[in-house]
Amino acid sequence: GKFYGSEFEQFVCSQAAVIPGMAIAVKTYSPSTNLPGFAYCDAFDESSQVQVSHSSATKSMFAKAFADHLSAVLGYTHCKGLMLDLFLWHAPDWVNSVIVCDDNEQVNETMTSFHRVDPSALVPPLTMILVSSEKTDATVYNKQLDEHLKKVNSC
Repeated sequence: GKFYGSEFEQFVCSQAAVIPGMAIAVKTYSPSTNLPGFAYCDAFDESSQVQVSHSSATKSMFAKAFADHLSAVLGYTHCKGLMLDLFLWHAPDWVNSVIVCDDNEQVNETMTSFHRVDPSALVPPLTMILVSSEKTDATVYNKQLDEHLKKVNSC
């Protein structure tokens, strides 16, 4: 299940003496000091091992819990909204649009109403493609991609 809300935040803050830095992390989203992809790199570095270390597994669980919590606090229905905001914060100059494909309805909801944490930050043309588990003709997706390109070209 998800861990978020004031009770979760109070619990984490109550453990600040035991786990330093946690009270700040549960309350603070700071994209300038975090880079996307660190969790992937950590997991990739351990991929040659048979089992992920206890340390990495624990770090992963805390990261997911904090991402869910901060996402709810910042108005996202799914943590992928927060992940997209972090990506856009660090996106290279050549990124001029974003396409998100997912089969999760909460991700769809988050992306169709996406907003940046910093309201003055620009949102590039963004298209959400809700992928179905049913076999779908490629023309359906091609039409959505064409519509996206029209948005991009009109900017």
